[in-house]
Amino acid sequence: MTYGDIMANAGFDAGDTSADYQTAVLQWVNTVRNMIYVRGPWASTVRSNVSFTTSAATTSGIYTLQDESGNKYTSLASDSMFDQTNKHTIRHESLARTWEVDHARTTPGSPSWWADAGLSTDGDKQVQLWPVPNGTYVIIFIGRPRMVDITSTGVSVDPYFGQINQWAEVLTEGVRIYHDINNNESASQIVYQRRAFEAAIKLKKTTERMTVTSTDRLAPVNAQTNHQQLGRLDPSVYSNN
Repeated sequence: MTYGDIMANAGFDAGDTSADYQTAVLQWVNTVRNMIYVRGPWASTVRSNVSFTTSAATTSGIYTLQDESGNKYTSLASDSMFDQTNKHTIRHESLARTWEVDHARTTPGSPSWWADAGLSTDGDKQVQLWPVPNGTYVIIFIGRPRMVDITSTGVSVDPYFGQINQWAEVLTEGVRIYHDINNNESASQIVYQRRAFEAAIKLKKTTERMTVTSTDRLAPVNAQTNHQQLGRLDPSVYSNN
């Protein structure tokens, strides 16, 4: 199953296979993917053992949340990072707290706190480490990768959200909203289609537990399980890391 297949189905339903329509549908597919993504958290979107390296030259202590390959991340999936070089945990604190203990935020050393530092001018997620790293330290974190828009229709439906074929069906439901808008369907029909899409997401959110690959963290997909815990360790609640 590829995104091209989903778009072809949309074109067939609409009776419009023109290039302009396909371009519009591709834009909508990317919108739908992001709508699904932000309604997580999905276990399969969490990456563990992601790292970046500090430098003494970065005197601000502010780093873009990205891995060594330059892949960007939108958030951390844990309150802690880990300084692999110095072998200790880096705990989350607010910027206000770092101001209280070090107004200039220039104290050098091995970082023990990290704080949310907002976004860069390019819209990249940033964190500030304190004390300000005064050496080359490898910092490990668990993060949620930024969604990258699909630009080619030949790309297979990505496994961000678990089982590919089932998610293709959810994506198709989302594309049908665009289909109804494009064909000037009634407002009630568009609302109906949107509800069907959101219901499909909700169904997947409550049934998908975890994705088992070498790069995925086995973490809960939502805060609640589908059944009551009976005083035992539930593998859907506790991760393997």
